[in-house]
Amino acid sequence: MVEEAKESYSFIKAVEDKYTATFDAKLFNNILLSPKRRAALVNQQGNLQRTVLAVDGCNISSAGGAGEISKICPNVVELDISNNLLHSWEQVFLVLCQLPKLTFLNLSCNPLESEFDEKKLDGIISNNGIPKLKNIVLNNTNLPLKLVFKILDIFPSIEELHLSLNSYGCVVDWPSSFPNVKKLHFNNNGIEEWNDVVRIGKIFPNLKSLILCENCIKEVKVDTKAIMFEKLATLSLSQTEVDDWNSLDEMRKLPVLEDLRLVGIPLVRREESSKARQLVISRLPNVKKLNGSSIDSNEREDAERFFLRYYMDSDDPPARYHELVGIHGEVSRLAEVDMSVKEHVQVTVYLNEEEHSKLVIDLSNTIREFRRIIGRKLCLAPKSFRMFHVDEYIPTELSPLSKHLNSCYIKDGDHILVQSFNK
Repeated sequence: MVEEAKESYSFIKAVEDKYTATFDAKLFNNILLSPKRRAALVNQQGNLQRTVLAVDGCNISSAGGAGEISKICPNVVELDISNNLLHSWEQVFLVLCQLPKLTFLNLSCNPLESEFDEKKLDGIISNNGIPKLKNIVLNNTNLPLKLVFKILDIFPSIEELHLSLNSYGCVVDWPSSFPNVKKLHFNNNGIEEWNDVVRIGKIFPNLKSLILCENCIKEVKVDTKAIMFEKLATLSLSQTEVDDWNSLDEMRKLPVLEDLRLVGIPLVRREESSKARQLVISRLPNVKKLNGSSIDSNEREDAERFFLRYYMDSDDPPARYHELVGIHGEVSRLAEVDMSVKEHVQVTVYLNEEEHSKLVIDLSNTIREFRRIIGRKLCLAPKSFRMFHVDEYIPTELSPLSKHLNSCYIKDGDHILVQSFNK
């Protein structure tokens, strides 16, 4: 069955359909506003004042008439034109060149050409100028990296770049670098080798944030001789395949790394979540935030002491172990505490302050049932005595009758004092 072709529209048509130029100012009549504020709000409703445009999923394939965009929405700063039918780069640039204040552009999920005619684009740019983009999103476009680099040459002001879901598989060497790019989102691109990440570091030498989630990276290997990632403060390897502690030790070589995300990697899935967090924190002394949560001094000290106990019996502990011994000294082994719930305990029964006998009692009994047992053992009538639990010389009367003994905190060696009304 042949898929029916989608009807396409121009950018101008999509904007006019979504953001009508007519606006009823009476809508503000029931809102208490100063005349100045009312006039400002009414004025903002027109396309001329809009700074944010979202025309995603509008079947846009072209720019529209020459000069029309600059006439109806010249003040746009952020533009989302994702999930459309844009194929021609000439049409994309005809839109961009009419938005001189544009700083953010989302072109994700468009069937864009994998090449463009640089001469034609130069002609469009020379006639119209070009905005100083700072953030561009090209997710799920499958654009070759070589073309992306050409786009960065055209927009040297870009600081944040989104290239996720583009199935790159590897990163190509590139003779030039892009020092203005500070943040790179490179999720789910099929990257397996750390050497590809090294190439990213060479191409973007001033990265402060690198997001590599859902790639197939298995190990981290930082070459301290190579000058790269000197400014990298944020790194995400969540949902990757990192599975050895040596990779975490390698991250210590990133000189300013302080914000790290490792959600869902095999290495931490093997441990309980709290233990995994402590082991990661203790290995990375410079990291201040892990998986979005800040690390305070108390948590770090607890983690480092846990690390020392975790490896104290190891024949070959990691190098970090010896560093932490130098900081905290040798730590003592934690006492093993029996947290199991006892079903029976042995107590000493006293009758009118005189020791009578030892008795093993069932803690699942109620106080009523226990009174019957005591009454039979001491030959006392049901209502002729009171019972007290004595814990460290503090007597507490056993009541009410429906209460179970296991909630009375009776333990081995405690005393049960029976006061008889019959002397």
